[in-house]
Amino acid sequence: MFDMAIDEGMLVIQDVPSKYIICVNDIISKSGDILRLSQPDTKLIALAYMFSKQGKNVKVISDDYTIQNTLKIMNIPYSGIITEGIKGIYNWKKVCEGCKREFDEDYPFDDCEICGSKIFKKRIKVNK
Repeated sequence: MFDMAIDEGMLVIQDVPSKYIICVNDIISKSGDILRLSQPDTKLIALAYMFSKQGKNVKVISDDYTIQNTLKIMNIPYSGIITEGIKGIYNWKKVCEGCKREFDEDYPFDDCEICGSKIFKKRIKVNK
């Protein structure tokens, strides 16, 4: 079935050049979405970004709110299948439950180096 779709040009297998992935990684690092997106998620967003930069009409269909958040930041159209989708843009930060200290996304531990409390991901609404 897939072979026929590929042969007829209905299904295209496409990889994403690293320059688009690097750009998306920069965006998701600034927004904090890097804490919640997998590598396949990032590649999907990079593919949509690449197509939009090539002037193609792009719309990503996903119920994943983090993917939608990143697409909204990048002004790439999206819609959900089951969900209505996000209303605003959110950033994410790593925060200590105890002392409320904020950490960079690459902080490697699950516990705070200051007070020993658990680190959690906090959603922060962006006014845009």
